[in-house]
Amino acid sequence: MRFPTAALSWRALFAGAALSALLLAAIPAPAGAAAVSVDAATSADAAVSVDEGAAVTSITFPLGLPITEMVDSWGFPRSGGRRHVGTDIMAPQMTPVYAAVDGEVSRAHGEECPVEGPCDSYTLAIAGDDGRGYFYVHLNNDTPGRPDGCDGRGGLRHAYAPALLRHRALEGTFEGARVEAGDLIGWTGSSGNASCGQDHIHFEIWSTPSWGSMTNLNPYPELARALAPDEVEVVAVRSR
Repeated sequence: MRFPTAALSWRALFAGAALSALLLAAIPAPAGAAAVSVDAATSADAAVSVDEGAAVTSITFPLGLPITEMVDSWGFPRSGGRRHVGTDIMAPQMTPVYAAVDGEVSRAHGEECPVEGPCDSYTLAIAGDDGRGYFYVHLNNDTPGRPDGCDGRGGLRHAYAPALLRHRALEGTFEGARVEAGDLIGWTGSSGNASCGQDHIHFEIWSTPSWGSMTNLNPYPELARALAPDEVEVVAVRSR
């Protein structure tokens, strides 16, 4: 089991977060961001129904450190009338991505792509042993370092972890692969509908592990606690 380790003091990194909270706490969330219907099978940024009474639980932070930005953009408007139903964790290309909880892979978009070849988008969904679902979007699809720009030719081996690739080689799919919290599952990138080079992982938490219609939960409070458990005030920060 592999856990990410901090490369710097997170109290120092978030020293400005408390001030930002004071300056930004008065900014209201967008109208309608709290509760609308969802069909997550259609988009990672579908409309969302949120359980405001959901308890904040403990997860492993899903990216290696340091990251470059993480803000609470829950419910913010997106094109086509959608709303943002996750948290974008900005980090350099090829930053390791980790399982947030124990569970097994339930779906992986892009697994049908060649191991060494082009692919537009890589995602991964994990059915957690805790009864929830965890969705990772924008795994890397480019050649590391991007010598030829966003070429989409990074292949499976630069999107998913070796352990998952071994499972795929044996079973023909990533589905069913067991992971433990902190296990390496892939690498950060800008595949899918992310802008070229705007490397990040769009991270979602679902109230059930099943793919399809479900209630999305705002992952930001749990991510903030996993990242800086002594800096609970960062949960209040809103921006953009």
